[in-house]
Amino acid sequence: MTDELSDLIGELVDTSPEQQDQVIRQVVATREPEEVSLLLESLPLPVRLEAWSKVPAQEKLQILLTMRGDPRETLLDNMSLDELDALFQGMAAEDLVELSESLPRRMVDRALWVMDEQQRHYFKEAKGYRDDQIGRWVSHELLVLPTNARVRDGMRLLRREVPEYMDTLFLVNRAGHFSEAVRIGKIIGSPDHLPLVDLSEDVFTVLEGQEDSVDAALKVQQSGFSSLPVVDDSGKLLGRLDI
Repeated sequence: MTDELSDLIGELVDTSPEQQDQVIRQVVATREPEEVSLLLESLPLPVRLEAWSKVPAQEKLQILLTMRGDPRETLLDNMSLDELDALFQGMAAEDLVELSESLPRRMVDRALWVMDEQQRHYFKEAKGYRDDQIGRWVSHELLVLPTNARVRDGMRLLRREVPEYMDTLFLVNRAGHFSEAVRIGKIIGSPDHLPLVDLSEDVFTVLEGQEDSVDAALKVQQSGFSSLPVVDDSGKLLGRLDI
């Protein structure tokens, strides 16, 4: 994208505000967030701020997540409280964990204030692990049911939106401890009354939150599954890791 990037930079620097709006919207609609981030980082600061103001609100979070720390902080510093609240509203804990590495504490506090109680709990759990431990980076988009669930319960859950990179459903006990994993493909077509534990995997890798992130990623690669569960030192399900 090097030549295209140079052309876009020149176009944004030299164009009128009205034309700039069209260019930015087209770039956001047709490019990956990483490419939009690179473009914004390459612009002179006044032009960057003007261009950022024209990025659709629903696209801003994903672009910020792929941006380097200093340019990201500059954009956030120039956003109003209402704009920040709109950005943080509905943010997942794992996104805030990533952003918090380069955010001032006051902005992290603002985000936590806007987030719901469950996401604040996830954030606190994640911050209890070091940067190099997988417990810090888990995804909380899960398919989870209790151990006494049956195929009919699994099918009801699957009719909702299935998270990306999720080919298994996790079963937990009453204390929230991971118990079993069931392939989604096995659930579909099985008798409604059948207990899900009867379809569970005989051998299934479970990751511990304290594990090294690189080692854990290799385990996912070698597992034959899209993602693996991550538990704390008591066996409670924290989330999952995909690659």
